[in-house]
Amino acid sequence: MRKFYALSHYDASLQKYSPGWNDLPFVLLWLNIFTGMRTAVMDYVLKPLAIRGGVQRTKTTLRLCEQGWLVIYYSLSFGIGMVSTLSGNWCMHRLLFEDEIDEMLHSFSGPDPNTGSTFVSYGPTSRIVQ
Repeated sequence: MRKFYALSHYDASLQKYSPGWNDLPFVLLWLNIFTGMRTAVMDYVLKPLAIRGGVQRTKTTLRLCEQGWLVIYYSLSFGIGMVSTLSGNWCMHRLLFEDEIDEMLHSFSGPDPNTGSTFVSYGPTSRIVQ
């Protein structure tokens, strides 16, 4: 039962979680929860609002419900993300983002002074551009 509400495959030496097949029940649970929330909000909140607002066509009502759900979902996701980012003590912590920032800054190293060609690195693959 724990695999439905907790992440699996914790690597204590790296202090990170790695992906694995035991994550599938966790993902499926949250997929069902969000699908149920979407259906409930559309059927019991947005559809009555559309009918009360004078929308008569079924296609227009469905479109209004879909667009309304997107506004609600993205507004809540943005708000929760900003609150958790700004209230956490890891916000813009240099050590957390150091590897990603260094990789972004060094992904383009500029022209080679000897050959005039440009060395472009995109992670595991790299190429020389003339």
